[in-house]
Amino acid sequence: MSMTKQILQQIPPGVSPEAISLIDTVLNHRPMMNLEASSAAVFEYLENRFQDDALDAELERLHLGQMSEMKAALAVYGALRSKYPSTKFADDQIRQGGSDVTDTALFVIDSVVQKYKITDRFDIMSAVCDAVRSKYGEGDRLELHLRRMHLLTTKDVLYAIDIYSTLKQLYPDIVFGRERVRESWADAI
Repeated sequence: MSMTKQILQQIPPGVSPEAISLIDTVLNHRPMMNLEASSAAVFEYLENRFQDDALDAELERLHLGQMSEMKAALAVYGALRSKYPSTKFADDQIRQGGSDVTDTALFVIDSVVQKYKITDRFDIMSAVCDAVRSKYGEGDRLELHLRRMHLLTTKDVLYAIDIYSTLKQLYPDIVFGRERVRESWADAI
């Protein structure tokens, strides 16, 4: 088993692997200071990168929006740092947490396929890119949401389409997207 898989298996479900990666970056790959100083450093780092609603959304996405979540993530980081003192947890594989395809990405792909009745993966990719651009515009906002959906590169989008196709073949009646996702994307697709 790879070191990355060993580390990921030790991160409990309520803690985001990306949060562990972020904490590692903020603390410069060193052991945690005290809890208050570490949580303040993480929050300050995020506050410098995101403003207002974007900050709240990022904290929620990373499962760091409540102090109990921040403490849990810092406790996991501390345990991992003790066990793997020379490992950098800011690794891309750890940051993504092994969950390369998000529910939102699968929902967008499914919506595009259903609406346009297309099956070619490159046509689907083009339509997905248009839908995401339509929803988020251009620039930093688009980049932020593409990163959240793990659709930053052509390879990421094609991989998500392949996962979608496999799931649809195995489970033809599968429904993607929670109610909240369907509502927020109603105007874009």
